[in-house]
Amino acid sequence: MRQSLHNPLISVALVLAFSGVAASVSQSRAETASTNSIFLEAVGFALTGSDNTQVKVIDQSNCVFGIYSQVFHLNNVQTDRLKIQEWVNTGGINAGKHYLTVELHGNQTVVEQFVSALKPTGDPDIDKFASITNSNPFSSHTDNYNETTLTLQTSEKDRVNRAWEYVYSHGCAGKKSSF
Repeated sequence: MRQSLHNPLISVALVLAFSGVAASVSQSRAETASTNSIFLEAVGFALTGSDNTQVKVIDQSNCVFGIYSQVFHLNNVQTDRLKIQEWVNTGGINAGKHYLTVELHGNQTVVEQFVSALKPTGDPDIDKFASITNSNPFSSHTDNYNETTLTLQTSEKDRVNRAWEYVYSHGCAGKKSSF
């Protein structure tokens, strides 16, 4: 004769144990999502100086992110050459506005810039000039750069510094220059 192992206390204990595991997994996923959200906010702020930047994740494991028409390869940035400078515009309609410049350098592509095609004007002189200043002005293409200078419209230098520190302490590796 077969004996039933059904015991209401064991059933309740199993349900509570399973609920605790499920809650722990759910909490862990929420913490991971929150950490990833903070990381992407830091990437956006470091690259633009704005809290309202839409960051497109292209390859997070290799720290490749898109913002507007640019793709940034943050693992290629030589972090020991990262330079952030403050300045204030002294003339024109933007006089008095505070800016930061952020210099990014690397041995490999640091930024890809998508360039939209120009429409020919029909004036041979103007179209020829466009071809002199741009090797391929009448077709869309991507230019790759090993260095770039970003101009951020913010005076929050300390916060931009913290954003870069967060990016390189929470996922991106960066590189060191040769000397």
